Amino acid sequence: SFSTRTATPPHMVPTPSREPPTAAALTSAACVAFLAVVIPAGVLYFSEEEPSEGRGFRISFGSCLHHRHRPWRVFSSMEYFGPDVVILMGDLIYSDWDDINKGLDDVQSLSEAEYESLLVNLYEEAFLEEHLSEIVSAEKPDTFFMWDDHELMDNYDQGPNTPMYKVARRVFENYTNPRSSIHRRTFKGHLFYEIDYPENRLSAFVLDTRSYRSRVSANDKDKTMLGTLQLRKLKYFLLGAPRQHWKFIVSSVMWNDYAASALEDGEEYLDGWAKYRTEREDIFTF
Repeated sequence: SFSTRTATPPHMVPTPSREPPTAAALTSAACVAFLAVVIPAGVLYFSEEEPSEGRGFRISFGSCLHHRHRPWRVFSSMEYFGPDVVILMGDLIYSDWDDINKGLDDVQSLSEAEYESLLVNLYEEAFLEEHLSEIVSAEKPDTFFMWDDHELMDNYDQGPNTPMYKVARRVFENYTNPRSSIHRRTFKGHLFYEIDYPENRLSAFVLDTRSYRSRVSANDKDKTMLGTLQLRKLKYFLLGAPRQHWKFIVSSVMWNDYAASALEDGEEYLDGWAKYRTEREDIFTF
């Protein structure tokens, strides 16, 4: 069984019971679930038993930890629900925000040393925030990270060979790798990874949607969000994960088409899967 609930501040949550919520129940043993940055944060519950028969295994997930929204009380809400796993799906920092560095143009004009210093300071501040630090420093839950554009700059689509990318990736890995669980299976030289909890029937593939994407202006039929190798590894994962497992595909950008019609500061939002439909359809129909 499987259900989901958006995280709610502890003072608004009713007295906890032994039973997880049952807002949505699925029973397929071959289910594939798609997570993305559609809602700010939530808690997933799933178990081999019916919700009334046990606690289940709990995943909390979220993204977009904007400095303007501190303190990040959402982590207190996550902690209240007692997650076994926390997945932070991107935008742990906002290096390109105007009140951090006076706009995108300034970020791009920084020297490599200045840019690295900016990122280091932002990660230091993020991990010192009391609510996040409590989550990641605790023995439980296991915490996993992925980046998205604001760890580099807004809507980054310039590939892995720019000086900006190399600096941003080095700093991101320095701050997040030591905090990741032993349940993470990595691929040498790449940021995408698998999560495996066989005793809880959980398998997940956490996508890196930033490193290998084609320029958004390219023809959709020829574009890729994931790159050839990552797409192949994702398909191997879907074929190889035990059929009885819940299989999650975690994306730092939205899967749906809603973003295609959204406006951001009066301009069309171009960053999600809606602009990479050919590859998305290949994944959905695999």
